[in-house]
Amino acid sequence: VYVAGRERDLVDRLIEANAGPFPNAGLLHVFREIISATRSLEEVVRVAFLGPKGTFSHEAAVKQFGGMVELVSAVSINQVFDLTERGEAHYGVVPIENASEGVVTTSLDALVECDLNICGELLLEIRNNLMSKSGRREDIDRVASHPQPLGQCSAWLTTHLPHIPTRETSSTAAAALLASEDKGVAAIGSEVAAE
Repeated sequence: VYVAGRERDLVDRLIEANAGPFPNAGLLHVFREIISATRSLEEVVRVAFLGPKGTFSHEAAVKQFGGMVELVSAVSINQVFDLTERGEAHYGVVPIENASEGVVTTSLDALVECDLNICGELLLEIRNNLMSKSGRREDIDRVASHPQPLGQCSAWLTTHLPHIPTRETSSTAAAALLASEDKGVAAIGSEVAAE
């Protein structure tokens, strides 16, 4: 049902044939949803991702598979692999590496230990945001996030919030939820998580 290379080639051919005025950047988004809807007629594709909704993995899953899939939220990277290997999800979306923190060892270790193969990749531009209920730095007494964004933002945190302790959470969305419930917590995560 899903072949990443076939779908990428289709969109590449559409962009190559586009004489305008429709913008090439728009073609990618429009045809991703057309392909996703067409794919759903064959079978509803289930995609596991490190959840909850609002994580960068959630964003990557939607960007890769479109909106016409059943998204299955997992509480850990290892659970994404477990759900996919057991057949409860057709595909799993996990981070493999990032430019500032390097490889995501949990994903690589799980990939070696399971009987799954990489069938596609997506480069996702990560924009971390510091979010809190008040939006004021002076109200922050802890910063929470997944270990990767905490590492990515460590220099900024050291410079701008040098005496504020950090707390690791299972995901950026979990950190955003924590910040929404506690005015002293600021979370690092995506704009989607902030919303």
